[in-house]
Amino acid sequence: LGKFSSFYYYLRSLYVDQVDGEAAIEDAIKAVLAGLDPHSSYVSAEQLKAEMEMTEGAFGGIGVEFGIVRDTVTVISTYKDSPADMIFDTFEDSIFAGSELGHNILGTKAALMRHTSESIKQFVARTHTTDQMVFSSIGNMSVKSVQSVVAKYLAEQPISTRNFKRIAPEKVEPFERVVNKHTHQTHCIVGARAYDINDDKRLPLSLLVNILGGPSANSRLNTVLREKNGLSYNTEAIYTPYNDCGMVAIYFSSDHHNADLCRELIDNELKSLRTTPPTARQLSMIKRQFLAQMAISMENNEGYMLGAGKSYLVHDEIDTLEEVYRKVSAVKAEQIMEVAEDIFANTSTLIYQ
Repeated sequence: LGKFSSFYYYLRSLYVDQVDGEAAIEDAIKAVLAGLDPHSSYVSAEQLKAEMEMTEGAFGGIGVEFGIVRDTVTVISTYKDSPADMIFDTFEDSIFAGSELGHNILGTKAALMRHTSESIKQFVARTHTTDQMVFSSIGNMSVKSVQSVVAKYLAEQPISTRNFKRIAPEKVEPFERVVNKHTHQTHCIVGARAYDINDDKRLPLSLLVNILGGPSANSRLNTVLREKNGLSYNTEAIYTPYNDCGMVAIYFSSDHHNADLCRELIDNELKSLRTTPPTARQLSMIKRQFLAQMAISMENNEGYMLGAGKSYLVHDEIDTLEEVYRKVSAVKAEQIMEVAEDIFANTSTLIYQ
């Protein structure tokens, strides 16, 4: 995996022509499977989603289940947010209790009904200020053309500055809460407050969270909970930084009778990370995998431009892949262990069951 990550990085950064990274990876996967036997094949995420929708009768994106009745597609039932989604909202409500961050971004039905057209206009005028706007564009348009379009619609817009600042959330004592939802599985989040988006420790924490429960199948939690023991259907770890604080959350779902063992194994992994720094070989693999994921994410033009716009707005600069590589390479094993101790020494837990 490390060798392939290095190959992909050098291919993206040093090859003379632009390379379609996603296509290159899929071609590599197909080549590996073709060399195994004539029966193995690769199915892309888009193909799998289409096939699942055809065979299972469920469209996750719009929240309906359907069936075929007399050769006609018929909606059988609709469903609300899944427990896996709802538990994140509830955890944020608790970890940021008393703060604006501790409320659903859509608000409550009663609060929304109180709004008038005038109050919405006042909200837009107060929050949509020019110092908080960045325009990023990608496509077959010159810089001059983009500037011309922006000027056409916004040239007469007066300069405005945001004159308020959110009050940083107050400290919340660690908690453990169980909510009886009568769910088919147990859903659990173990998490804590974390660093804000400008903190120097943000990068070591990102590396830590990525190897702990990132998108790769070789993440530590996926390996110990799912691959080795077959206990969890889904596990992941996320780090969300804000301008004045942040949050780390480890999520898993499992059968009810496996939940306690899952939590015990997670605690063991966190203790190990807090007390033992990664070896030189492990640290090298962590960094190469993180960089490869970064390179792959840049293949999505829309995602890249949204990220670039946010970076310019928050940090007043946009790092190149080479600059990211330099910063990641400078992270030391001791920093990762120190961050693990800092964040995971006192965690909070929320359980849906």
